Amino acid sequence: MSNEIIVKSDFTPDQVDLIKKTICPGSTNDELKVFLHVANKVQLDPFLRQIYSIERKSQNNGQWVKTRQIMISIDGQRLVAERSGKYAGQLGPFFCGDDGKWIDIWTKKTPPYASKVGVLRSDFKEPVWGIAIFESYVQLKTDGTPNKFWKQFPELMIGKVAEALALRKAFPQYLAGLYTQEEMDQDESPKVEYKENYINQDMREKKVKDVKFDAPKEVTPPFPPEPEPEPITAPKTYSSFSFGQFKGKAINEVPVKDVKSYIKFLQEKDFKFDTWKGDFFHQVAEYIGDDSFLKPKELIIQCWSCGESYVSSLPECANCGKNEADQLVTTEEIPW
Repeated sequence: MSNEIIVKSDFTPDQVDLIKKTICPGSTNDELKVFLHVANKVQLDPFLRQIYSIERKSQNNGQWVKTRQIMISIDGQRLVAERSGKYAGQLGPFFCGDDGKWIDIWTKKTPPYASKVGVLRSDFKEPVWGIAIFESYVQLKTDGTPNKFWKQFPELMIGKVAEALALRKAFPQYLAGLYTQEEMDQDESPKVEYKENYINQDMREKKVKDVKFDAPKEVTPPFPPEPEPEPITAPKTYSSFSFGQFKGKAINEVPVKDVKSYIKFLQEKDFKFDTWKGDFFHQVAEYIGDDSFLKPKELIIQCWSCGESYVSSLPECANCGKNEADQLVTTEEIPW
């Protein structure tokens, strides 16, 4: 009988052989077929450790037996959720002590009592929460104390468990039956009572009202905060010419030099810019960076009373204070 593994797969024969040697060592052909089928179904890459197969020990009738189990990493779960097209982010992780008060950063030396994460779906009205109690998932050594990772990073480990629970609840059609290693660590723990004497032996023997929790310390982030992004402003919408050679075109669709030339042409025709309704020519002035053409013409006129000259925009003669000036001295405009 041939030992060749035949399975519908996205993997080449060389990749299948490499998976059997490195990712599923010691697996039977049937176990390997199941693994390849699941990896193909959820479209995760074993070589990136998004999905993998491990041999676990569990107790059966008091005896330790070895079984092979397909595991998914938390990154693999996030990727599957993202590909669904309905993943809208997360809330948390949050942590609480025995008092049940949730906070978003854990600063105590004792492990958190529990962690929770809320997964958001675009088609759900409420978050899907996963809540994990530390004592239920911590992996223990034979002396009843947590193993290395659960001891050094208790909030990280229990936070990952809560996230995994929430993601599987939110996307069961993709993640049903796929567990992370952090969720299954306790399955390999010896059946011993959980002890916290490595930190605080009698913490759990006290009543909640007797336990005093320190206020969370202010934590300085390891890196300076990123600068706030500059606000994105929509491009300015300009009005269109309703007359002349550029009729129908928006102001910013005409080159600046051509607009300037057209304004000069209108000035030569004695066009009354200041009498035009609306802000069209103010937009033109902003576009070309010159608003001098909007200022009314001023002429030099002579007062009949005292004979002094003054500009036409003044309501009265600056010398004698009378308004008896209607004799034009010159038609030359005063330059701005």
